[in-house]
Amino acid sequence: MDGVLVDTEPVHFIAYIKHFKELNIDVSEEMYQTFIGSSTKNIYKRIKEHFNLPQSLQELIVRKRELFYKAFNEIVTDCKTIKTGHYKTNSQQSQ
Repeated sequence: MDGVLVDTEPVHFIAYIKHFKELNIDVSEEMYQTFIGSSTKNIYKRIKEHFNLPQSLQELIVRKRELFYKAFNEIVTDCKTIKTGHYKTNSQQSQ
């Protein structure tokens, strides 16, 4: 174990995909795989250059962070709901 307490890569993936859709850019799976382990700043430097985006590097980073925090909070809320027993399956909800 390397000290990682929470694997947030799936949450970063959600945030990036949502941001790429907002930016109307098509990042291939192959390109995305090269981002794993890189800093957000380095990823957006490459994205900005590759897609010739007009936004500043800081604007891109801030928006991605907003999307990340939103996705992370939604997951945490879902986990709390399941833990406290307020979660109902689809079949339970229709009863």
